[in-house]
Amino acid sequence: MIEEDIYDVTIIGGGPAGMYAAFYAGMRDMKVKIIEGKDQLGGFLHTYAEKTIWDVGGLPPMKCSKLIEWLVQQANTFNPTVVLNCKVERFTRLDNGIWSMYTTGGKIHYTRTIIVAVGRGIAEIQKLELQEQMECEYENLHYTVQNPEHFSGKRVLISGGGNSAVDWAIELAQLARSVVVIHRNNEFRAMERNVSEMNNITDVRTPYSITQLHNNGKRIQQVEITHMKKSGQCGVGSG
Repeated sequence: MIEEDIYDVTIIGGGPAGMYAAFYAGMRDMKVKIIEGKDQLGGFLHTYAEKTIWDVGGLPPMKCSKLIEWLVQQANTFNPTVVLNCKVERFTRLDNGIWSMYTTGGKIHYTRTIIVAVGRGIAEIQKLELQEQMECEYENLHYTVQNPEHFSGKRVLISGGGNSAVDWAIELAQLARSVVVIHRNNEFRAMERNVSEMNNITDVRTPYSITQLHNNGKRIQQVEITHMKKSGQCGVGSG
């Protein structure tokens, strides 16, 4: 270990918190390294990169991809070292007070300070769970929206009750032939103004959950939803 290999601060996680920490540490004239497990900075924000973000202080509503771009640009202001596709497995403190961080691939990183900014960790999408096991991933079953134009003119069913489901319902209602939103509870966990708008422009059904998918090959043709209290079932067509 030589002095040039030692960083003042090493940040585990390249999401919004990690990137801002890198920027601020650079303001304090520190030598900074970011270690990120994925192949790009941005963290969980990439899950909904094409969704409009409304609630960032000091910024107008914008696409999340633009927010990621600005955060990355800010983080790189003072030229931190960025290590991608790398996970920290363990770290120990040496007798001289320096931390040695052991990462995948067997490499050792040395630092005086560690900031853990992992947030939700490496995001894993929560997939649809049905009583009957799905034999394959259907072509028209989506867990994230990468290209909103893909849904233009189609019949869309959204299952969920948080901000992501509500915001996508509003955005896709401008493109799709129709949008049905189902949620297992009567109350939505989203911004009240957006819930009101969603109720005005989409077909909202509560409390319902998806209980069965009827397919035609690798495409879903119809979705069976069940009332959570009455156990009544009805079908919703798929676009």
